[in-house]
Amino acid sequence: MPASPYAVIGVYFYDGTVFERVRTLKPSGRGEFEITDVNNSYISEGRLSHDIIEGGWTDAGTFESLWRATKMVREKVLIAEELKLAAASAR
Repeated sequence: MPASPYAVIGVYFYDGTVFERVRTLKPSGRGEFEITDVNNSYISEGRLSHDIIEGGWTDAGTFESLWRATKMVREKVLIAEELKLAAASAR
């Protein structure tokens, strides 16, 4: 049984320090740079956060599906921001 019902589906937003972080990485045993290592560098500094986006999932492997995924995430993020603002103003 999985430890969680959630999956990391690969939507990442990084600040400008990401390029310096990547320069410090070494390739993995597969000979590739791993996004997990980038994320772990943020975790080690307590600077990683996440949001759970409810709803569907879509592939982003073609231009059309990337556009669809971008629109889906944008809509979810805007709704989440609106809900946070509404909650903050209700206090």
